[in-house]
Amino acid sequence: MDVLLRQQHSGLDPDRIVHSQHPQGAQTRTISSLLFVDDALDIATTYAGIQDRARISNTFTGQSASGGVFGADKSFLLYISPHAHPAIALNDGLGVPQPIRVVAPSEGFRHLGIHQGTDNHWEETTRAVWQRLNTQADAVAPRGLRKKELVYIINSVWILSVLYRTAISDAISIAPALDTIFRKTARRVHKLPHDHPTE
Repeated sequence: MDVLLRQQHSGLDPDRIVHSQHPQGAQTRTISSLLFVDDALDIATTYAGIQDRARISNTFTGQSASGGVFGADKSFLLYISPHAHPAIALNDGLGVPQPIRVVAPSEGFRHLGIHQGTDNHWEETTRAVWQRLNTQADAVAPRGLRKKELVYIINSVWILSVLYRTAISDAISIAPALDTIFRKTARRVHKLPHDHPTE
């Protein structure tokens, strides 16, 4: 994270937030864009700057590098000045930008199909991730991967994408199903007679 922050501050728009009680007096700057990446609020003063910060974040944490589930493509991108960019969009966590509607606080993210509450916090998006996982399993099975490749897919891709969606919910109930899909995929990839130990 320290390296990421250093890269962000050396980008096109290295915005400096100055404390209001600065020794040389209060210094202000027009803030035109806000970018919410990986639970950290990032600020830029130009559209080019916000694009640069998004690119840097994706290189470190998202699609451009590790292929992980994080990154600016799956974050909140909100412009608060008409001089920055006319579009306002909220990514839904699946890489699909959705228009923002003003809703009552009690509605939360329900308009995006994300349910927050005392039940399963991420019910809808967990379902979407689960469907995608099943599709990927069907595609992976006939490829004849080696053990090392299959272990990488399971540990570095599938488990991470599921954990991202279930970490703050009570979706631990999907663990048995997840175990089943891993075992069956491993059996099909390695052409094993059984998908579980027989002794």
